[in-house]
Amino acid sequence: MVMLFRFAQAAADLPASPAVLIPEEMPFFTTDSMEPIEPLNRWLLSLPLERCNSAATWISYARDLQDWLRFLEGLRVDLLADPGRLADGVAAYHAYRLIDGPLSAEVHGRVKQVRLAKSSWNHAVTSIFSFYSWAVDEGLLSKNPLSTRQLTIYTGNGVRQVERINAKEKAGRREANIKPLGDDFIAMFMDVGLGGMLPDGLPDRAFRGRMTGRNTALAGLMVDGGLRRSEAAWLTPWELPAAEIGDADFYFLSLPPGICKGHKARTTGVLPRSIARVHSYIDFERAAAVRPGNGHPPEPLYITEANPIGARINGRFHRWTSLGKKERARLVAPDGGPVTIFLSDEGTPLVEIDKIFRRAVARCRKFQPRFPDVHPTRCGTRSRSKRSHASAGSASSATNPSSRP
Repeated sequence: MVMLFRFAQAAADLPASPAVLIPEEMPFFTTDSMEPIEPLNRWLLSLPLERCNSAATWISYARDLQDWLRFLEGLRVDLLADPGRLADGVAAYHAYRLIDGPLSAEVHGRVKQVRLAKSSWNHAVTSIFSFYSWAVDEGLLSKNPLSTRQLTIYTGNGVRQVERINAKEKAGRREANIKPLGDDFIAMFMDVGLGGMLPDGLPDRAFRGRMTGRNTALAGLMVDGGLRRSEAAWLTPWELPAAEIGDADFYFLSLPPGICKGHKARTTGVLPRSIARVHSYIDFERAAAVRPGNGHPPEPLYITEANPIGARINGRFHRWTSLGKKERARLVAPDGGPVTIFLSDEGTPLVEIDKIFRRAVARCRKFQPRFPDVHPTRCGTRSRSKRSHASAGSASSATNPSSRP
């Protein structure tokens, strides 16, 4: 079995009749002879209709089903066999992935991890359960081979019934392992790790880092505003609140669906200091980094007359909310450079945000050996909690002035 992640690149190898239609980035299952595996592909195509719009989730589900299908092939059991035989297969799969199986094995020339953590097993079970629930609804199977039980959950809003899969393992709570950074660590990360200062506040003459204004502006936006990596990487200057900072406690920043997780638009509160940092970077470091004509995409989209609502793209007006990451990567600003706020040293859209954070952590550990790991998700965890609390009680002190590049 072969799973194709880049369908557009492999479409020429698939049968032309009947034509196979599938969204870009949607995984696609075929046999070794390039014959589409109809049930799995139909299930994948149904995921967007079930409010599952993330390409990363599609791929994650597909990988779980790929491992399950390969295991069934070893047992010589069909994917849609009798539910009783499939239930026995699930029990054998549990033993293989959690108890008796090897730590790793070679699969199609690659060494693949076999033994799973309980959280990874639960994810795989959820994917398999989702497929067989769809198969039952489609009349392809009489019942789901994974049994469930009904639990009564008592919350502050009343009582509700929840269906739980019996094959799942009891794992620790994920939030117990994610501790938000304290203010002291945040300050050290910003000033010492990214800004090149010494712990006593003096400049470090031995510091050889570059683009300190970009790095501190980027991290500040993610820490204070709780932005995720894709949101910070693909935001444009025109979508940012204006640089004229007044007496507001925070400013509303509307994030379009095309760059948000699950394609769900959201609004976040950003502190004035973070907005000021970003605009200072735009006016100085970013302006120096733009190189007209450098790194143009293969199929550029030229924008003119940009404003906080949208811009003319190749002569036709489009709203920012209608543009996803792929369209934004093809945009060329009036100055000839990319439209994203944060740029690399070469003047291209900045995508290696994790590398910047890792280098900053390594620098902080030179002065504080026990400095914790820092990544965008961890910064956002602290910020989202404080921001949601502030927005509930200080909505009257927030504003959203018109943007300017």
